[in-house]
Amino acid sequence: MELVDNVTISTTDVNGTAVEVLTCIPIMNSGNFFMWSLIPAGITVFVLIFLQSRTHLCKGCLGGRPGLIYPVNLLDSRSHRVSYVAAFGVASTACFNIFNGMYPFPIEGPNYVKVFWSILAVFVYGLSYYPIFVCIAMESIVSYLIGTLYSCGWCFVVITGFIQCTSAENMTPAHFDIIFDLPLTLCSVYLAIRFPVLLIKSIVDAVKTKTHRLTLKEKLSKNYQAVYVKHVFKKKNTSEMKGHSSEEKTFLKCIKVCCQKICYQSVPGFRYSPRIICALVVGTIVIYKIYALCAGPYSLYIDTLYDFIAGTGPYIEILGFNSTETIGVIQYYIRVGKVCYFVGLSTSFGMSLVIIFLIFVNYRENVLNLYKGRSNFIPEIESISNDSKVVSCVRYAGFQVGYLIWGFIVQAILFGLLSLGLAYLVFIPLIDGYGKFILDFAMSIWPAIVIGFALTILQRLLARFVFLQDNGRTFALNNRRLFHNFSYLMFFFNMFLGLFSCLMRIVKAIILGTALLSRIDSSTLSKKFERFDPGFMAYVGFLHVETAHTNPIMVTFCHILIHLNNERKQLESTYNSQQLDDFGMKGSTANNLRRRRIARNRWFLAYTLQRNPVMAVKRQLLFKRDYVNEALDAGEEALAIAGISLLN
Repeated sequence: MELVDNVTISTTDVNGTAVEVLTCIPIMNSGNFFMWSLIPAGITVFVLIFLQSRTHLCKGCLGGRPGLIYPVNLLDSRSHRVSYVAAFGVASTACFNIFNGMYPFPIEGPNYVKVFWSILAVFVYGLSYYPIFVCIAMESIVSYLIGTLYSCGWCFVVITGFIQCTSAENMTPAHFDIIFDLPLTLCSVYLAIRFPVLLIKSIVDAVKTKTHRLTLKEKLSKNYQAVYVKHVFKKKNTSEMKGHSSEEKTFLKCIKVCCQKICYQSVPGFRYSPRIICALVVGTIVIYKIYALCAGPYSLYIDTLYDFIAGTGPYIEILGFNSTETIGVIQYYIRVGKVCYFVGLSTSFGMSLVIIFLIFVNYRENVLNLYKGRSNFIPEIESISNDSKVVSCVRYAGFQVGYLIWGFIVQAILFGLLSLGLAYLVFIPLIDGYGKFILDFAMSIWPAIVIGFALTILQRLLARFVFLQDNGRTFALNNRRLFHNFSYLMFFFNMFLGLFSCLMRIVKAIILGTALLSRIDSSTLSKKFERFDPGFMAYVGFLHVETAHTNPIMVTFCHILIHLNNERKQLESTYNSQQLDDFGMKGSTANNLRRRRIARNRWFLAYTLQRNPVMAVKRQLLFKRDYVNEALDAGEEALAIAGISLLN
């Protein structure tokens, strides 16, 4: 099997002479490779399922094997996130092939048949990369060994095809192949290095586990959720602000707040979900490839148009125009359009990167607020059914990639059109000396703009210093007669201001809608219509499922309870005198141990409620609600008995 395929493309040089250029397509981007890769993928999965034991069904049959394996835990796992990102980076090639219309097998037939073939192509791409993810998720020596062989094979194919493409003669420029396949190459090399490292580390950890058993403190010290809990319960240091005056405190606080808004501040113990990391990384790689294609090969069509215009001289002379002058003007506008084309692409790509960073920041803020019980920024959890939350969580990653791609395309088109409009209607006329109409238009509208701003400022000043008490500090009207006269006169002026304000509202809606198109963490619809935004509802469901299963305080508390419960069971079963002495219960029987444990837990409960009055109030309300429910149930039962007795 050849590692590269060559495609001949005919183009023209500057002189209009036809030239054949070979475009190298690596075998990894062709369909045959993915179809053949299903064979080692199937063998790998078959081996791995016999390494996984079942948890419930027929555990005594065949030693509990084979078991069900899974490729990636995107819910509550925070380990191997970079490895998953690299694996999704390799898989992003398949995503780009799907969006680019490249399938692992030839598709023929009517359009409705092509839809089914496209769905089958998605499964083929997914199964080809399935073993890489499974080898990461299983976290065993054998899986890391298989992952090492599998990732090295993928890396060999990628690098070999890359070298052959860049070293072949009469090919497209080598620097484009280097830039275009750079994410794929880096991710493949990382996995080929990371799997051997994980293999060696797992062998060392297995040896250490046999000789040393971790205590509860050691387990919590290595748990990021326990680190977050320590940060939450840590007392705030207020000694830094002592010795400063109130003005100095306010000034220092303002500086600190401004620095925190500008700079990214890390939160101890907080880790991003692998779901959002992988989704945003895949979206970034696909956008990068689209940008590379549009800025590379696709931009050659503009040069082809430029050369085509150069050969239309005879036809222009037939129309009675000067061919040299006309061709020069048209080619000048084409060069300007090419510059605007690159400006739109580059601006959209840079804006997409900024949006991805803002999504990370907003996600962390939302998750931390939900950990604290603050959910007023999203629809109430009770208003969304549980099945809708799960479906939305599953949809989120794919939705985020799709929205990022569409956002980049729409923003590139709009920025390109905006730059074209500014170039053709403003800058070129000003440079060529035909900008008088712009000056005339500005002279005709400047009085309206100045008067509008003046009236806006006047209304604000009168509202603060005339119509409100205490210079606006008290929300109570003053000078009401003057206020009524002013409201009557401003009614007519504000009608004209309303026309301009409506235009500004349309412009702002277009700008914000374009800017927020990629951000499904913020709905482009108003708060009453957020449920009609499928992207935002997918993000909301993802947040609810994520925080319900990964709340650090809940998870750490459960870890402590499970560890103490296991120790207690071991203690009660062995009755080791030394262990009883460590717990202060030497010479106790099983019943005494149980009674002392209950008494100790009650003291712990009393101490906790005394230190947390809010919990005491909520606990009291909960008991009252249970008492009322029991009373209502008893009353209904009594009424039913009374009704039966009356009937009898």
